[in-house]
Formats: sequence, structure tokens, C-alpha cells
Amino acid sequence: MRFWKKGLLATLALTGFATPVFALDVPNNELTSKRMFEFFLGEIAAQQGQFDIAIGEMTELAQDTKDPRIAQRATEMALYAKHYPAALTALDLWLTEEPNAAEAHQILSALLFTNVAQEDLAKTIKDWLATNTNGVDEMFDRLTPPIVQMHDANQSYKLVQNITEDYDQSPAAQYLLAITAFQAGQTDDALAAVNHLLDIKGDSEKAAMLKGQILGHTRPQDALDFYQQYLNQYPNAQTVRLSYARELVNQKQFKQARDQFSYLVQKNPRNADIKLAVALLTLQLKDYGSAMNQLNDLLSQGASDPSMIHYYLGGAEEDQKHWQLALDQYAQVKEGDQYFNSQVRMAIITAKQKDLPSGLDILHRLRPQDDQEAEQLMYSEEEMRRDAGDIQGAYNLLGHALKHQPENVNMLYEQAILADRLNRFDVVEDNLKRVIAIRPNYAQAYNALGYSMTERGLKLDEAKRLIEKALTITPDDPFILDSLGWVNYRLGNNAEALHALKKAYALQEDPEIAAHLGEVLWKSDSQDEAKQVWQKSLSLHPDNAALKDTMHRFIK
Repeated sequence: MRFWKKGLLATLALTGFATPVFALDVPNNELTSKRMFEFFLGEIAAQQGQFDIAIGEMTELAQDTKDPRIAQRATEMALYAKHYPAALTALDLWLTEEPNAAEAHQILSALLFTNVAQEDLAKTIKDWLATNTNGVDEMFDRLTPPIVQMHDANQSYKLVQNITEDYDQSPAAQYLLAITAFQAGQTDDALAAVNHLLDIKGDSEKAAMLKGQILGHTRPQDALDFYQQYLNQYPNAQTVRLSYARELVNQKQFKQARDQFSYLVQKNPRNADIKLAVALLTLQLKDYGSAMNQLNDLLSQGASDPSMIHYYLGGAEEDQKHWQLALDQYAQVKEGDQYFNSQVRMAIITAKQKDLPSGLDILHRLRPQDDQEAEQLMYSEEEMRRDAGDIQGAYNLLGHALKHQPENVNMLYEQAILADRLNRFDVVEDNLKRVIAIRPNYAQAYNALGYSMTERGLKLDEAKRLIEKALTITPDDPFILDSLGWVNYRLGNNAEALHALKKAYALQEDPEIAAHLGEVLWKSDSQDEAKQVWQKSLSLHPDNAALKDTMHRFIK
């Protein structure tokens, strides 16, 4: 017996199909003498090993009675006899009468999840398609779930190319062709198939969503343009509008995404999931008042997961530095995926309120369930100690963790930043060079090393080369541009420094970038402009020490 057949029979054995002992299961339909004769003839033939007769009689009876149990018996017989085309035919009858039969879907998957030769499987399916009594689209709809779950995407695409070659006018066939091409990485083929499908059936929302997904993978703006065009033509295509909204989120166009979700809320006022999406996007846009009203409305309407709502409310209060209100919300998260994170946030907020011991006590009471949570606890404690001014304690914590994970790039990087504050430049240089050796495209490591050299006035030409290397990896990063401006300033290149710093500040109005930009402006005889930059940033960040120190050095 071939290996794939052994695997198939092993799978089917779990559902009782690999046994020659057949139990009678007489259908409840009217038992005419002819039907009784066919039923018993099929069973007796199976007992005697005459499976061609048994399968034929039982399949014909299933067609006549439309009884899913008889179709199931025909399927069992065909599988036991290894008559796979007949099994597919019987399965078709079974699923027609009982579309949600989990057992039938399991069998269909088992027939396809095998190592059968491509040409054999293709022939079996093509024979089944050619002799089916239902529509071709219905057949391809049934084939789609198991085929798209096949482990070898290239193999499944080749199979589908074979079985769909005679069905270029079948929307379901073209959908299956498009999705398997996409899974196999054949983007152009996938687009060709889905475009042909939309030519056949322009209002197919399923096809539109697939095209948007394919375009979003390689040409994100084209995906948005397509969604807009489609929705202009079919404004009531709500599933497509939902896909459009999600693609806008993927591309960080949060305001436009919120507009689309809000439209969907109007059409589906009872859909809590869409309402939650609107609330979270509103949070992302920092419209805290509106977002919190929306979240509280969900609570008052009996949210299915109130802990999740309280978690997001806690985050909104925390973002606004309403520490006690944030703690109150996080304390109401009693269970679920957000419980661990809520406790961590409570620990961090408690430490921010100048109570590091109590914050650490909350943190240390947590028991991580996996390595990811354990690492999160370590980083949270490091953050708490750092923010409380315990730089040495945070440094030591990372040092202990690195003994167990010496190649952990994130830990090496974080320890280097702390070492810089402890004036341990030997550790800064050693750690960051190790990071670069492990991950050569880690832009922030080049930038941090170059910036640290710049601050100490060491090897400024080398520092500039490191920062420029970082910028080639992540162009237009505002913090790397800030470093480039700062090293140019230290080198005496004020014009180049201003160009980089102005670009950085336009991208990110960060207070430390403002401090640097203001200083270079001041030294370039633009004191009024420097004051404007500093004052604007100070109004937004009144507690930033670097900004205030810079202003005090220049404004007497």
C-alpha cells in the first residue's frame, strides 16, 4: 500500500471508516419496496466485497432519497474500497443535503491532504467535476477550503491550474486559482485570475477583497485606490468597506480608517466589534474624550469582554497622565488576555508616582506564563528603575539577563544606552559593536554608537560615518537625522546641521530635537527663531530636562 493511502486510512480510521463491518442505518424516508431492495442490495454486496455494486446502489439511492445518511454510507463504502472518485461523488451528495456536516468536510480534507501523485489527484477531481450533478461553482466552493490549507502552496497551485483549465468562466474556479496563486507567491498570476473573475462577476465582494489583499501585499496605494473605485460603484458592499478600513489601518491612515468604520457603524448600529474599532482608532488619533465616551457606551450596552474595555480606558487615562484614574480602570481588569498587561501597567504607574518599591512589589507578584511574559517583566522593571533614577539597578538587571541570553540584541542595545548614562563608554562601544555584528542592518545601533561618540567629542568623522550608515538603512528617521545634524554641528558644519535638524523636527516635534535645532539656530545668529522653537516645544513638553537645560544655557 502506498504511503499516502496509509496516511489517508489512518485519518479516516479516526472516524470509523477503515472497517469492513457495516451497521444498517435505515433512513426515515418512505421505505418503498424498491428503496428497501436497493438499500439491502448495497449492504449485502458490501459484505461480500462487491463494492462496485454496493457503491452504485447506495449512491443511486442517495440521489433518489436525498438522505444524507445514505450518502454517508456510500462515502464510507467508496473510501474503504479506495474508489476515490466515487467517494467524492458521494461526498458531494452528502454535503448537498447536509452542508455543515463536519465529518464530511473532514473526509474531503483527508482526501486532499495526502501525498498522492499530482496527476492522479487531478484526474480524480476532474472526473468528479465532469460527472457532478450540482453546479460547477458549488463544487469549486467545496474544494476551496481544503485546497487552500494544503501545506505545499506550490503544489496546491499546480493542482488548481490543472483542474481549472476547462472552467475559465466559473467564478468559483477563478477565485480558487487566484488565491492559490497568491499563496504560492505568484502575484501577477493571482491578479490576472482575480481580474478575470471580476470581469465575469463584477459585484463579487469576495473577489474584490482578494484583489485588495493581493495589491496590499506589494502595492499598498494601488490597493486603496482599488477599494475606493469599487466602493464608488458598489457603495453597499460592506465586507469590502471593512477590508478597505483595515487596509487604511495597516497603512496608518487612522483618520480615514475611522471614517470608514463610522460609516459601517451607521449601517450596523448593533455591531459591537465595529464600534470597538471606531473607539480604538479614535484613541489612536488622541481624541481621548470621544474615544472614552465610545468605550463607556460599549460598557453600558453590556460588552461581552468588559475587562478589555477597562484596559483601553486605562490606557487612555494613562496617556493623559491621569495616573489615579488609569489605576482605577486597570484594577477593573479581572481576567482575560489583558489581565497580565494591566498589572504591568499598574506597576509602572505606581513607580512613576515616586513609589518604586510598591511598583516592584506588584510586578514581582506576577507569574509569567511563557518566555515572552518573563521578558516583558524584565523590561518593565528595567523601565521602572531607569525612570526612577536607579540607572545602576536597571543596568545590573540587564546584565543578569544577558548572562542567560548573551546574544539578545535588544538587551545588549538597552544595556548600552544605560551604560552611556553611567559613563561606561567601553560597555557602550562593546555592546553596540556586538549588536551590529549579530544584526548588521540594525540602524539604531549605528546611530546610538555614532551619537554617543558625538556627545563625547570622540572620533567625530567615524561617528558621522556610523550615523550616515544608519540613515541608509532607515531613511527619514527623525532621530537619526537629529544625530546627523548634531554631529555636523560638532564638526562645525552649521549649514548641513540646520538642514538635517529642520527636516528631523518637521518629521517629529520631539523636545530633544527642538533643543538641538534651537542651539544650532542660536549659534547661526538666528536667536529669535531659536526662541520660537524652544518656547513652542516647552509649551508641549514642560517637564523635559534636556530642553530646559539648553534654554537656560542660552537665555539669561
